[in-house]
Amino acid sequence: MASGARVVDDMIPQRVGFAGCKAATGETGSGSVYQFVHGSRTLASYNASLGGTADRKAFFREALSQLRFTYRSQYSAAAVIAYFRAGFVAR
Repeated sequence: MASGARVVDDMIPQRVGFAGCKAATGETGSGSVYQFVHGSRTLASYNASLGGTADRKAFFREALSQLRFTYRSQYSAAAVIAYFRAGFVAR
């Protein structure tokens, strides 16, 4: 076997599972499954929460129509991030 073949074999990902990942990285996670308050939030649901259509494209239409003099902070990145973060609070 050529020495180059071994390097390629070492680069192929192996399935090690959660315990193997913990051992390899030194992480201390429990592997627990968490329940979130609203973990299924999307840009469509955010747009609906603002009174718009529950559609991702509708959100982008509104966000991209922002003008300097008609700026709506609810379409800012900070507002969208806050919406998603609030949904990923563990129960």
